[in-house]
Amino acid sequence: RFVPKAMAMVVPHLGEDASPRLSATASYVLRVFAQELSDETAASHLSALVVAVLPLLERCASAAEQSAEAPSCGAATPTTQYSRADLEALKRAEGEACRLLRLLLIDRAPALHARFHEVPFVVRSAAPEL
Repeated sequence: RFVPKAMAMVVPHLGEDASPRLSATASYVLRVFAQELSDETAASHLSALVVAVLPLLERCASAAEQSAEAPSCGAATPTTQYSRADLEALKRAEGEACRLLRLLLIDRAPALHARFHEVPFVVRSAAPEL
């Protein structure tokens, strides 16, 4: 019962309209939370936990593309919506999201593999952690 409630508090801060710093904190909280779940509870909520971070990973990839195309300065420009501090926060958020996926899909795979079929997509990432 507490997993949906906890996720309801954290997941909105992973979305496109959340501040990057708040997204970084929320992704950290979600990873630590998932780490503390029993195998049975994590298995019951595996799909929801994985799906929760996918929009964040997409946002991080988009921000990285924008920053690669933008001039190197500390502030957001008309062509980009992220400052250097925002990009660093999104990089931290992406790292936490990747650690969460690694925790669920690789580190705890023996305990959770029976539920992998419930994750309705294939996770592809250029992140070295995955």
